[in-house]
Amino acid sequence: MSIKVELDDLADEVSKRPFGYLLTAGDEGPPHSGAVVFVWDDGCLVTGAGRTTRRHVGQRSTVSLLWPPLEVGGYSLIVDGDAVIRDADDADTATVAITPTWAVLHRPA
Repeated sequence: MSIKVELDDLADEVSKRPFGYLLTAGDEGPPHSGAVVFVWDDGCLVTGAGRTTRRHVGQRSTVSLLWPPLEVGGYSLIVDGDAVIRDADDADTATVAITPTWAVLHRPA
């Protein structure tokens, strides 16, 4: 069962959830996932970017974000977006900024 989330309402949905997962894929090797805390910055969801995330986003800028349900039987929040790496040359301060393009609340029917 899915409920579309309007992008104007996304910040409210994200604020209810303590952490999410960033899902990336590169040109080679397996997909990558990492548990992260996102902050909003000028319409983008931003979090730290490790080596694999930086490499993947450099190869394929489309990413997905997943927040698990808050309770058993609840809805997960799934967001697709376009990512860019900020401060890519500095591993200590590099971040990934994701501009959301689509969002949905989803749970098994």
